[in-house]
Parts: sequence; C-alpha cells; structure tokens
Amino acid sequence: MKNIRTQWFVLFITVLQLMGCGVQENIDLKSDQGMKIANALPIREDIRLDRSNLDILDEILDQCLTDYDINKSENEDWMIYECEPIEDTFYADCPVIEVKKNFTSEILTYEEAKPFFRDIIDYDQMWHYVENNNEYGIGQIFEAAQGNEAYYLLFLENDSFLVHVEGKLRLESELTSQPWDQKVRNQYGREMVECADGAIAQIISDISFVNKEARYDFYLGEEESYQAVLEIEDAEPMQYHFTLYCGNKEMQDISWTSRFESYPEFLDANRDGYVDMMVATDQVPAYEIHDLYIWNNQSGCFDQVVYDDVLAWIEIEEDSIRNWIRNGDGYILQTLQWRGKELIRVKEEKITPISETAQSD
Repeated sequence: MKNIRTQWFVLFITVLQLMGCGVQENIDLKSDQGMKIANALPIREDIRLDRSNLDILDEILDQCLTDYDINKSENEDWMIYECEPIEDTFYADCPVIEVKKNFTSEILTYEEAKPFFRDIIDYDQMWHYVENNNEYGIGQIFEAAQGNEAYYLLFLENDSFLVHVEGKLRLESELTSQPWDQKVRNQYGREMVECADGAIAQIISDISFVNKEARYDFYLGEEESYQAVLEIEDAEPMQYHFTLYCGNKEMQDISWTSRFESYPEFLDANRDGYVDMMVATDQVPAYEIHDLYIWNNQSGCFDQVVYDDVLAWIEIEEDSIRNWIRNGDGYILQTLQWRGKELIRVKEEKITPISETAQSD
C-alpha cells in the first residue's frame, strides 16, 4: 500500500503545486496522459525519508506537462475540482469524506481500480485509519462519479482499494478517537527535516478529527525530545493553540487564527541546525501569509520572527531568505537577512513575467 498511496498522493499534490497555489478548478488532464503519469512514477519510499524521489517525480511531471497543454485541453475525462468546505467541520480546505465500519463494499486490485481515477471529482487531503469487515487501512479517500453513482475509494494495507457505492460514507468516532499506536505513527506520521550541518530533526505526528487536535513528538538530537499538542477550535476564523512540552513540563503556548487549514510546517529557516516552525495565518487572492517561529535552544522554546512586511512564499538560502510576494501578473522578490530573531530586507526587485518582458522588447 505504501507504494500506491505515495504515488497518488505525490501525483495530486505536485500537480496542484505546479498549477499554482491551492486546489485548482476545472483543470482538464487528458486521461491517457494522466494514467501515463501515474504509471510512470518510480516512487518506492516515503518522500519524506528520501527527498531524491521528488527530483525524479519533477522530471517526469515536467516532461508530461511539457508534452500537453493542460490549460487548453478539451478532454474532460480527467478533471480536478476545487473542494468546497463542509459546514461545522474544522477542516475547511477540503470536505471530510467519512467512512463507517462494516459497510457493503467491493475490494479491487490496483489495476481494477484504475478506471475510477479517470473520473475523480473530489478527494480528501487527510489520511484516515479505517476498519472494514476486519480489514484495516490507512488511506486517502477519493470520490469518483461514473454515470449517476458516486464511488468512494480508500487505499488498504494490502495494495488494494476499498470501493463503496452506496451514498455518503460516515466515520464512526471510535475509529479516530484513539491515537494511532506507535507502529502506525512511525510508518505514516514520520517526517525527517534536514537542518544545517547535517542535522536531522525527526517529527512524528497524528491527527484526530473527533478530538480536533494533532499531536507531535520532536526528536531534535540523540537526547533532546519534546512533545506538542495542537488544538483547533471551531470559530470564524478558526483558533489554533500549539502547546509545547518537555516531558510533563509545559514549555510554551503559541496561538494563531486562520480562515483555512493551518497545520504547522517544519523547516530550518535560519540554518542553525535546529528545526523551526511556520504557520499560515491569512490568505489573499494571490498568496498565503505566514508567521515564522525559530527554535531557541537556550530556552527550549520557539521565538516568533519579527519582520515589517508579510512572509509569503519563502526560499531558504545559506545566509538569507528569498521572499516571493505575488504582485499582479508578476512577483516582488525580497532578499532578507537575519539579525537575531529579526529579518531585515536588504534587497527588493520586481519580477516581470517572461511574456511581458518579451513583448516590451
């Protein structure tokens, strides 16, 4: 299952990233080309453990997307639609497609399930732990439509698909109210963050829809370990509370608000060998706005970064940060340098689209 779920997960997320921020609407992919991409992916390991697979995937997608003009394709066999939020759910970016125990379903092999993916109309970006007739699966759920019936597909452990055709599926609370056991968390919730000087920060996480929280274990070195709980409150905007612990001692509480999903992203922003944290706090039509927190090894806490402008899409350099801010059809590129926990802008330039530059010439 690991091979297949990684293929599809990386495929969808990477295509969305290539086409712009967020989930795109009415993108037409030629079905034969879509299956060619899916079949060509040579992913064998978790991308978070082996980053070289991302380079392989980029090469394949770049070639496939060069061969076909996706924006102008008139073939509607393969379409990706923007997910609409469900009322009264804290997961606002995509509907929560829910699953219940012991429903009547059909188990298909990967080859048998391929035709369903020609008609994907919706998908859930989160992973679920599901029991069905004594079969267990950790998977991502897709919704496909063929004729007048809706199909829901879930990856199972044995590299097969669970397919349900009898209306909306609902999730029994007992399936998610208990945290994943350590074996499951180690396999599906592990993230390795590459830091400066060859340091590796290991983060293990799991998310509970029922409890509306996420739990994190941080392993920052051979002896350093921390825990954190992220609690989400239904509100407009949503309220996020991130509490950091060292053993039983509460070290820090960080809170932020967001109108959309805002789970922490972990990175080494200031290249000091320690893992830092970034969260999305707002979204304008062209880009997301982030808060950045850098790790203070002396206090064992995160310090919020001070900057007099917005942090949008950032690139980490060895001694600086490149901050890309969408500006009309182009970008404003800011070069920022560190002064303690403060970012100082040392250069700013306007990046004009190539087509516009060519026309002016």
